[in-house]
Amino acid sequence: MPVSRVKFEPEPAQWRTWLERRRAGGPTGDARRFRQQIGVGGTDGTAPVIMSGHQATLWHPGIAAKFMATVSLARRLGATPSWIVVDQDPQDCTVIRAPIVMGTNGGEPTTLGVDRVRIGSEKLAQDLASDHVPMALRAMRIEADAIVLSPGQTPATRGASWAAASVPRGLARAAEALSRNVRHAGHDAVAGAQAGARECSLAEQHWNAARDLLTSAVPGLAEPTMVAVYASRLSDTDLFNTLLDRMVRDPLACANAYNAALARCPGTGMTPMIVRPERDRIELPLWRVDPATGMRSRVYVTTTGGGMPIPTQVAPRALMMSGLIRLAGCDLFIHGMGGGASGQDHGSGGYDRAAEVWFKEWLGQELAPSVMATADVTLDMGAFSPEPLRPGEVEHARWKVHAALHQPALLGHRSGQGLKRAMLALIAAKPAGSSERRALYLHMHETLERLREERGERLAAVRRQAIDARTRADLARVALARDWSIALYPDEDLAELAAKIDRAFDDAGAA
Repeated sequence: MPVSRVKFEPEPAQWRTWLERRRAGGPTGDARRFRQQIGVGGTDGTAPVIMSGHQATLWHPGIAAKFMATVSLARRLGATPSWIVVDQDPQDCTVIRAPIVMGTNGGEPTTLGVDRVRIGSEKLAQDLASDHVPMALRAMRIEADAIVLSPGQTPATRGASWAAASVPRGLARAAEALSRNVRHAGHDAVAGAQAGARECSLAEQHWNAARDLLTSAVPGLAEPTMVAVYASRLSDTDLFNTLLDRMVRDPLACANAYNAALARCPGTGMTPMIVRPERDRIELPLWRVDPATGMRSRVYVTTTGGGMPIPTQVAPRALMMSGLIRLAGCDLFIHGMGGGASGQDHGSGGYDRAAEVWFKEWLGQELAPSVMATADVTLDMGAFSPEPLRPGEVEHARWKVHAALHQPALLGHRSGQGLKRAMLALIAAKPAGSSERRALYLHMHETLERLREERGERLAAVRRQAIDARTRADLARVALARDWSIALYPDEDLAELAAKIDRAFDDAGAA
């Protein structure tokens, strides 16, 4: 089955309870204003809001599961489903990875690999990789970055073929969705949006294309409509500027609380802020986006807040973004495995536990609860369906090849193992550096070589096992991968995933 796992933390039965507990007192005035400004929660900002989000790419099914869960629960609760588009990041989105079959043995395919199918110009890819320009400020123009994929597209790797029947059609669908969304006349009700037709940013283009791919595969996901909120536009809100003012008044308190949160939540992968009050240099969790070049850089201020960029040149970094959204923008946030769910020990769970600790320490505020949804969906690659390897199987097989050269017991030669132990004892009894010691050492290795020859077939079998484990690992890395673009999956697989998520909420009594 392509859909091998759907996972929630906690179980969906608790999600509604957590949301209703958060809404018990209703959103504050600041929260209502914030929601109105980012376009969620109804016209007055009081309706319940369920939010998720990700970087602007053509997501894999694990990310799509968050989209599906957000819509499914929002439909049942009459809530606004919304999606934070992380567009303040630079990210190379000019290729799609696709599985291929390559190599032949007597005409039969022998192994799997990955082809990188280009959907944008190499110049754009280089800019995204080297210039550190957020996706919010880039565009994939049709004229410069013509997408020429078609259902007849073949792999770039010579002699290879696609590993799944759905791949060529999926590549063409991705190209069509991206091309269709280069420009749009109607805009989502988000902070900073302006009326009128214009060229989409890379982030808008990929967000619209990903949404279109999902809703065309699973039409039920189109209602209620998912509202896009762009992270780069959060700086247009009153609440963002209020927090910015607080940072300026006491940047040391902000940075110290941030670093204390990371210390209490190890394993986030996040880097602490640089705090050097003796040098009048304090880092804040913000990006400055240069208006002339579009390049982003870290924000450093003095101990009195000097050097803070103007709000229109600032974008939130990861924890600032999620903290702001969960403080006022939603009543429940759906993370993937990286962000994790609330209610776990500080030393476990995902990176966003640090945001909860930071906002509590810095502002004395509780954030909306976060939950987790994800899924494993593989592509059907026909005969290439290896079983997952046991943890450490490849490493053990590699170790055994080396160890078998020196440990006769691993080749079934127990008496030879005893002989080696006796020879090692003789060697140890001789003076270090002596000719007798070296002669015994050389004799031991001659003996081991003779024993290896006697057990040649066993040694060859050990080597074959290592090769087989490595081959199965290489195959499994492709055949069992869960992170192909949603464009490459058959509609029925995505529909199956959506149905499983819907059933989970039905079983939880969330209707």
